Amino acid sequence: MTRHHTLPLAQTSWLKLATVFFIIWGLLLASPLLAQTPEDELAGWNAAADDQLTEGDFKASVGIGVGYVPEFEGSDDYEIALLPILDLRYDRFFLSTAQGLGFNIIQTPQWTVAPTINYARGRDESDNYRLAGLGDVSGGLTAGGLVSFHPGQFAFIADLDVGLGGAEGSLVGLAAFYSIPVSPEFSAKLGLSTQYATSDYNRANFGINAIQSARSGYPVYDPKSGIKHIAFSGTVNYNITEKIKLGFFGEYRVLTGPADDSPLVRAGSEDQIRTGLTIGYQIK
Repeated sequence: MTRHHTLPLAQTSWLKLATVFFIIWGLLLASPLLAQTPEDELAGWNAAADDQLTEGDFKASVGIGVGYVPEFEGSDDYEIALLPILDLRYDRFFLSTAQGLGFNIIQTPQWTVAPTINYARGRDESDNYRLAGLGDVSGGLTAGGLVSFHPGQFAFIADLDVGLGGAEGSLVGLAAFYSIPVSPEFSAKLGLSTQYATSDYNRANFGINAIQSARSGYPVYDPKSGIKHIAFSGTVNYNITEKIKLGFFGEYRVLTGPADDSPLVRAGSEDQIRTGLTIGYQIK
């Protein structure tokens, strides 16, 4: 007589939800929606819910943003960009344009620790005339994690992204935010952040090799690891209804160290401004 082993109902539900998250994430990777750029992350953090879920809860928010952003990091030319926003959370699982795909292995009212998978968007030579002769920078998957600590109105976040084939190098980020509840409808948030980039990342995004130098006219430049930027940011949110949120975000970022020394940045600007509007809808 054949015995059939069945999984407990709770475990089966988790497996189903995990499968759904991975399917959605795979579909998003087929499009540029989840491809993270600084403005995507800033808009996503602005629209994402700050409160944590209790076990078994589900929350979903979608939205769109319009940003005024540099054509590439280090450019002094700007463009209008559409910024899709997605934030899905079930129990400890999350999928968002701000944080990628992850699972909170530690989740308390103050602490969150999660491994994450993201997709880093590349850069096309055709994005700006100053990139002529440099070729494309490949995008690709990144793996890493994040740790966040929320004491009261403050939030401190550390994150790591390591390139997995395609995406070059690694990034380590540190950020601090202070939330200001102005009224039941209005809230604001101030932020200070920095990011450390490895030499592989800097070579891909800011370096000039001999072939690129011959094609572009820039001098050869081989950057090392170092702090890539320091940024100051601010967001203001207005709750139009219980489910609809209007937001404004702005960031001033100064490129530093190996990035600032790049001939590409010297031809453009180390001063980077990002600003825009978002509107989000909380489905549940």
